[in-house]
Amino acid sequence: MIEIRFLKPGDEIWIHRIAAAFRHDVIDDEKAKDILNRGTVIIGAAMDGDKICGYALAYLLPRLDSGNDVLYFYHLFVLDEYQGQGIGTRLVQMLIDYSNEHKLHYFYLITQHDNERARRLYEKLGGELHPKNDTTYYWYITGKPKV
Repeated sequence: MIEIRFLKPGDEIWIHRIAAAFRHDVIDDEKAKDILNRGTVIIGAAMDGDKICGYALAYLLPRLDSGNDVLYFYHLFVLDEYQGQGIGTRLVQMLIDYSNEHKLHYFYLITQHDNERARRLYEKLGGELHPKNDTTYYWYITGKPKV
């Protein structure tokens, strides 16, 4: 059974597994601890036993006005053999739910024009394209920003 949850301090092993499986990299324990302790790095992980099978990475960003913070969704990866099982959907929905629970101003991401599968996912989950940038999706939590 696949467990999907946010990583928290103490989950350094999962940061190491993400770096190895998806980034083909090795990071040291101090960096893994720093990432998990910052409070502004939000990571949803999908685990199948002791194997990482997917993750979503987002950053909590402060605004320079009186509006609530925003969440910038940076990465979503699911291993090929786990695709089509709803893992990506569940990871993105976790971030949407996080944004709602924390009353963030909005949640957004940038994708490529040719990433049709991801674009369908974002639209299915209620993402709205930016009116002047057709690669940026928004979920407006506390209302559309004033321009």
